[in-house]
Amino acid sequence: MRRNVLNWIIADIYNWPILIYIGKWSKLRKKVLKHYDYDIGDMVSDGGAHLTICDDKLTYCSVIWLSEYCKYTLIHELLHASMTILSTVGIKFSPNHQEALCYLHESLCIKAKTC
Repeated sequence: MRRNVLNWIIADIYNWPILIYIGKWSKLRKKVLKHYDYDIGDMVSDGGAHLTICDDKLTYCSVIWLSEYCKYTLIHELLHASMTILSTVGIKFSPNHQEALCYLHESLCIKAKTC
């Protein structure tokens, strides 16, 4: 996965873009502001984060940030994205209903590995 560029994957069935950025938060902030006209603010922690942005047409995009590449942190943040996607589209998951979450998360992890 490349640093300091916007790496994109799509949760196909939900047509939900996921932007993965590895590098300084300040650079990601500038890129999101440029592409989405949305200020994601300052980041006070280090490591990784997931957030979801939405434009005025109710088009959602997940943003995953990693200060340095770590596959385990990426997997963790992709799980946050998976849960956000399912919750937003109205699919409930629980200990008795996990398959949608598991399949979506697996799909995103495979896609992230190839970008």
